[in-house]
Amino acid sequence: MSSSFWSGEFYFDGTYSNLLNVCIIDFDTNERLKQIGNGVSIELNEESSFNGEKSYSESSIDSTDNITLQLCRTNGNSWSEGAIAEIYSWLFKKDFKRFQTLDYHSNYNLCCYLKAVSFKKVLNPSFEGYLEIEFKPYTPYWYSIPTSSPTLLDGEIKSIVNYSNLYETYKPKVKITNKGTSSTNIKVINESNNTFIEVLGLSDNEVVIIDCKMGTVINSDNINRFEILQDYNLLELSKGDNKIRLNGNAKVEFICEFPIII
Repeated sequence: MSSSFWSGEFYFDGTYSNLLNVCIIDFDTNERLKQIGNGVSIELNEESSFNGEKSYSESSIDSTDNITLQLCRTNGNSWSEGAIAEIYSWLFKKDFKRFQTLDYHSNYNLCCYLKAVSFKKVLNPSFEGYLEIEFKPYTPYWYSIPTSSPTLLDGEIKSIVNYSNLYETYKPKVKITNKGTSSTNIKVINESNNTFIEVLGLSDNEVVIIDCKMGTVINSDNINRFEILQDYNLLELSKGDNKIRLNGNAKVEFICEFPIII
């Protein structure tokens, strides 16, 4: 990954690095910070052999390395025990949290999900230096987040681009706001691959988010509404352009983070 990928600034768990007066630097010559995209290792299992022809299936996909970040102060001050404790509290969480770069040199809006696993203080006696934090990635992928997503109303057809460079289809989250009655049938159809979701039984102005990957239907009151999903169909986005149609008195929004290998 070229050095132009880095601005030095980033978000972690929704907090901007500048607010804590830190940025990413690289004191090493092996460019490990610039390889943050991670490699991907796909394991294959031999399924069967017939007339000398082998068949394989993928057993797992793993990232090859943890990610190491080195952080320095941006305000010219040396480190204090209080500042170090603040950084530790910010970065060390129980769960994996979103790490998002600020890239001024491309159209990518990238994030990944990381969990801190190691913390080192590389300081001189005057507490000048940097902190080194090692993270475990949740997946081997980064995610491209659209800066905007189309909103559909009844009868509209709009295009949604799946920016993923993987060969699998992408299963998005779909936010549906009912604008009719409980008898209103709402159907969201991907006319590019004939997948769809269909719901019936939403209350007036009820909002649900359908996670097409997890197969969940949760409304804004955090109530399970899976029973409104008709025939258990779930929508998928093929790589590239997808033509989406909405039938029914509703508003539909897509929530997408497209996995990519960089």
